[in-house]
Amino acid sequence: MNPNSKPPAPPYFIVNGPGHFRVRPDLLEELCFAQAMIESLPRTFTAYRQWLQLCGLSENGHPYDKVQDETDYGYFPEGRVVLHTAVLPGQLHRCHLITDTHRWSARCEGAGLFEFVMLRAVEFASWRGIPKKAAWDYLHAPSEPKPNPGPMRHMAQWSVGFDRLTGVCTILARTHEETESLYLSGKSGYFSPRFAL
Repeated sequence: MNPNSKPPAPPYFIVNGPGHFRVRPDLLEELCFAQAMIESLPRTFTAYRQWLQLCGLSENGHPYDKVQDETDYGYFPEGRVVLHTAVLPGQLHRCHLITDTHRWSARCEGAGLFEFVMLRAVEFASWRGIPKKAAWDYLHAPSEPKPNPGPMRHMAQWSVGFDRLTGVCTILARTHEETESLYLSGKSGYFSPRFAL
C-alpha cells in the first residue's frame, strides 16, 4: 500500500454527499433531547428572556405567546437537528447545544454521546485531509478569558447536523450565515467545509 494514500473508509463514512457520516439513528433518544427541551422551554416571561439568549433568538420572530401555544401539547422533535457548542452570554466556558427545526435550543450533556458525535466528526475531517487539532478547534467554541458580555452566543465555526430519519450526520460550516437554517429546513444549498478528496 502506498504510505501516502488515504486509508480505506470505515463503514460509517460510506455515505453519499460531502461532509456526511453515519451515527446511531436513536441518537436523540439516547441524548434525552425531548426531555432537555421540555425542561428548557420558558414557563415565565423572565425565563423566556434567558431562553432567547440560550437559543440566539429575538422576540420578533419568536414571541412569548407563540412559544407557549406551540408547546401546549408537549414537545416532539422533528426531522433534523443541529449539534453545536457555544459560549453563552455571561459565561466563560462552552456548553453543548442541540437546535431543532423551530431554531429552539436545549443544553445537552457535558460529555458522553454528544462528544462522541464531535469526535466522529473530527475523525471524518481528518480522514478527508483536515488536521485533527484544527477540526477539533472548528467544532468547539473556545472558552473565554472573561464572561461573554452578550447579547450573542459565541459559536464554534463548524456544527454537526443530524437527520433522525436516516442517522446521517453532516458537518456544517457556520461561516455561511444561513447554513444551519437551510439544513434544518431540509433545503439544499447549505455549506460543508472544503475537504480534500
